[in-house]
Amino acid sequence: MDMIDMNQKAWEIAASAMIRKGKEIECYSTGQVRFFFEQARSSRFEHIIKEQQDRYSPQPSDGRGGNDPKVIDEMKIRKGIHKKVGSEVISAMKDLSARDRMRFVQYLLWNIRIIEQLRGDESKIRQILRAEQVRNPDAVLEKIPKPKFQQSCKVSGRR
Repeated sequence: MDMIDMNQKAWEIAASAMIRKGKEIECYSTGQVRFFFEQARSSRFEHIIKEQQDRYSPQPSDGRGGNDPKVIDEMKIRKGIHKKVGSEVISAMKDLSARDRMRFVQYLLWNIRIIEQLRGDESKIRQILRAEQVRNPDAVLEKIPKPKFQQSCKVSGRR
């Protein structure tokens, strides 16, 4: 995998790692992505990450209780994202040297931070992708969760 492919894949995984919280966007768990970085230099990274995927138990970030149905749904979503992102990271790192694995996950961390700082703004992210000469920006942008607009239908009393 050359540097251009590595960057493309890191952007795609970064986009997949995002969740929406109202108008904001954030990584499902920056700590878990850092865990991937810590394992990148290990020859056993695949086994360790798979093992950790099974043990991952997200906690509500805002202190809500674990019995709230919304919290339960959110934790299921985070666990699903973790499983998917972990599998994609393993797949991307399989044929890389330890040095390139570390570089790849560093790109991933940077890209996550950029998406968070730009609050998922598609036009700004597209500019960054263009500047970085990402081959397929649409593959990245389609993976970023879109904001959920609350639409209220007001019925006019006039006729």
